[in-house]
Amino acid sequence: MSESQFMKTKDENDLFYKYVEKKSTITVIFTHGYGEYSKRYQLLYDYFLSKDYSCLMYDLRGHGNSSGVRGHVNDFNDYLDDLDVMVKFIKSKKPLDTIILGGHSLGGLITLLYSIKNSEKIDGVFLSSPYLKLAMRVPFIKKQASRVLSKILPSIKMKSGIDASKLNHDSQSVKDYLLDPMVHKVVTPRWFTETEKAQKEVEKKIKKLKIPLFFMQGGEDILASPKGGKKIFDKIEFGDKIYKLYPELYHEVLHEPQKLEIYSEINDWIIKLKR
Repeated sequence: MSESQFMKTKDENDLFYKYVEKKSTITVIFTHGYGEYSKRYQLLYDYFLSKDYSCLMYDLRGHGNSSGVRGHVNDFNDYLDDLDVMVKFIKSKKPLDTIILGGHSLGGLITLLYSIKNSEKIDGVFLSSPYLKLAMRVPFIKKQASRVLSKILPSIKMKSGIDASKLNHDSQSVKDYLLDPMVHKVVTPRWFTETEKAQKEVEKKIKKLKIPLFFMQGGEDILASPKGGKKIFDKIEFGDKIYKLYPELYHEVLHEPQKLEIYSEINDWIIKLKR
């Protein structure tokens, strides 16, 4: 069974999703990163399907085909509620399935925070360069300005300033990112303050994570701090955890030239998880 359509959120937003149901007892739900949308992970989606896993990918609110102001969120918990809608959807379809959550960058932050708060609903999580701490230093005055604007002009759009050439080493992937009209390159003050708040919450509550974790990180990531991510990973007390550093890779490890090898590593982890 295959379907691509929209699902309503708690606050009546329309989230675009794509779902293919397989006969196996494993379902993967993947959450993309900031500014992009689920279609950028079609190859990963197809890879999981080739392994006979059911697979669901969706566009975050304010991204891709989903409704909402581009690059904006009123409350970070809205992202968690949206992911919960997807988890409940899968449980209604295949209640006995092993549910694996995956997420990249912003999607990694969303997935990790959701997993901390909902460990009983899922069975494992893999993360690609989760946005747990910004790699570059933001000037104090800019941070303060964002906090003020978050209160008075929360949805005003500003350029994100992402250097696409440092996303991954695949020139075609970078070109597609730059030319795709569905990829937005704006951010709002409220998104900044809510994401910052979520990062602090993860660091505070990370010890509550009680499910298997596979954490992948590009060593040359200039967006999500490798050191900041490892520091949080090290605080996890649950023993079933793996940290994999790819020293020469950039932020988007799932789009790098060696992506198929990395997909295979994720699959190996899922297979061991299922035993």
